[in-house]
Amino acid sequence: MLAEHKSGKKKSERDALRNQDVKAAQGKVDIYNICIRCQECCRWMTFNLFKPSNEMLDYYDKHGCRLISMGESVLVMVPSTCQHLGHSGCAIYPARPEFCRGYDGRNDPLMRDACQLPKGEKQ
Repeated sequence: MLAEHKSGKKKSERDALRNQDVKAAQGKVDIYNICIRCQECCRWMTFNLFKPSNEMLDYYDKHGCRLISMGESVLVMVPSTCQHLGHSGCAIYPARPEFCRGYDGRNDPLMRDACQLPKGEKQ
């Protein structure tokens, strides 16, 4: 006779449901590992310049920055790796800052093309 669980379901039913959960999870994308491997968003510091002079733009351009025109302002992307980024990814990933937790490269016009997360998956 099958053992009853507190939920009232028989052991074989619980096992079957658990196996379905495992199979469903295996079919999902491992978002954590994609982010850890990609690391592209952790390699840039970004800020906005409102009505910058040509001299200012030339300076940033000569120093390896990406410049993106946004109407009257220019977004400047400075190649600057985060201090917590190591060879195997973010050293503080479980305790990373709130900004990093909420960041999704798929929604950032600057990172959209570089972000390796599949479109439509939740982060």
